[in-house]
Amino acid sequence: LWRIYWIDNLKSHGDAGKPNVGRWQGNVGTFDEHLTVQGKPAIDRYSWTRFGKRSKLVGHFVESLSFDGGRTWKVIYVADVVRPA
Repeated sequence: LWRIYWIDNLKSHGDAGKPNVGRWQGNVGTFDEHLTVQGKPAIDRYSWTRFGKRSKLVGHFVESLSFDGGRTWKVIYVADVVRPA
């Protein structure tokens, strides 16, 4: 079981808060946090994909929100980690 903590330098005041919790299956990791967004229950999901040592792309990250218990997801952030040349 893995835990990912997000610490915001501007708003968290050093409090790591609740983590997104999940696990890796092969090269894909899925990590969820149950929270409230604008008064509505939601699931915040971090999805990571790892790539091999020969790939220029090291990792791919997607953050998504679900307001229906995980039936549908809205992507809110995407980032790629690129190996330096």
